[in-house]
Amino acid sequence: MNNLALRRTLGKKSISGKYQTAVAYNGYIYRSIDYGVTWSPVGNSSYWSCVSMSSDGKYQTAVVFGGIIYRSTDYGVTWSPVGNNNDWLGVSMSSDGKYQTAVADVIYRSIDYGVTWSPVGNSYRWRGVSMSSDGKYQTAVVYNGYIHRSIDYGVTWSPVGNSNYWYGIAMSSDGKYQTAVVSDGYIHRSIDYGVTWSQVGNSNYWHGVSMSSDGKYQTAIANIIYRSIDYGVTWSQVGNSNYWHGVSMSSDGKYQTAVVYNGYIHRSIDYGVTWSPVGNNNNWYPVAINK
Repeated sequence: MNNLALRRTLGKKSISGKYQTAVAYNGYIYRSIDYGVTWSPVGNSSYWSCVSMSSDGKYQTAVVFGGIIYRSTDYGVTWSPVGNNNDWLGVSMSSDGKYQTAVADVIYRSIDYGVTWSPVGNSYRWRGVSMSSDGKYQTAVVYNGYIHRSIDYGVTWSPVGNSNYWYGIAMSSDGKYQTAVVSDGYIHRSIDYGVTWSQVGNSNYWHGVSMSSDGKYQTAIANIIYRSIDYGVTWSQVGNSNYWHGVSMSSDGKYQTAVVYNGYIHRSIDYGVTWSPVGNNNNWYPVAINK
């Protein structure tokens, strides 16, 4: 590589973290295309409960509690209704957007970029779901129930761990590192693709968790933001006290966005060390960032 090409490569900014989408409960979908600096409303007002996107940000899926699933194939600019009416609470997708899983009273999966959806698994109070980059490894959590894992792209599911009030789940791109959080309980981590789980951190009313692609950087939210830089082993408090309700980060963990219910969007550009408010006051629910 010549010197000019090298300078161009070094000066090129990664697009990981560029596209971000946040949803408001009884409000609109908001999108950012500048790493979370500015936000614009899109779509219609609804009781949005979760959102997910592909690694490039092109494919996005948002779900409505007491409503239907919506999908976007243009980086979140326009949205089309798909699927059936349900109390949707979580959604996740593979890196390319082909494999998608949404949870309500039953798990639903899509293998065509969110166009069509089929029910799988048993009926529980499913609360959240996450999957590996290729979609093979998937983990879903039950509120007042068990963690369930799938190793066949979401076709079949098996319970693991102990029963708890599970509230959120995140995993590394290969599925090896996984972290689940309990509402009024502890953080739990797995380093074997979700087979076994160990309790870490302190007890809190955890609302969500996110991690970098390699699993090294992790951020969990309760009334305070906590961060880990050692694959979820130890956790340190950062930020101010608030009703944090969702968090997501870029592939490398540098860009992070956390949202407050009845508050503001906050962004970090230093791996979750410091946080700054952006956007408008709203009933923010989860947020998604392209990897």
